[in-house]
Amino acid sequence: MKGRVKYLLIAVVVILMIGHNPLGVLSQEVQGTKTIYVHSGSLRDHECNSSEWHFVINQIAEDALKPASIHVTWANGAQEDVPLGSPFQSNVAHYTTTSNLSSPVTNATAEIYSEWSGNFNLSHGPCLCPGTQTPTSTSVPTACSLVQKYLIFSWSIALLVATISIVVAVKTKKM
Repeated sequence: MKGRVKYLLIAVVVILMIGHNPLGVLSQEVQGTKTIYVHSGSLRDHECNSSEWHFVINQIAEDALKPASIHVTWANGAQEDVPLGSPFQSNVAHYTTTSNLSSPVTNATAEIYSEWSGNFNLSHGPCLCPGTQTPTSTSVPTACSLVQKYLIFSWSIALLVATISIVVAVKTKKM
């Protein structure tokens, strides 16, 4: 029975790790390139500019290695491949779009050479999440607050299921 509890605890840890948004920190090696993900902190904490979304990838070895585009996803389900734009600084790639200015960005990815080790950030864009936008008198929740509430709810359910499973396993052992 002790083995059952051990495997149950391992399963709980795996469930909790899956719910922790690994996309913000992982990259995948693919034939000399890797997929990089925008730094998740920059999606919540960036300079406010309601007229555009502007992303930067820095520490690029040479101009020819800059990704031709990035893939951006918004909370409303929209997606777009945003082409490399200006300014053309030697080791920084810039990507700008005016799409979906009323919906928060949920993710952005790019394919880049495997030796790259810089930063991929949302530099500026509309500030749509609580804590980054100017408070208003409206009580309508933003897309960001709904996502945050969902994540809290998901974690609560996972912890509840894990607790119940452990209690059942322990009680079964006593019988």
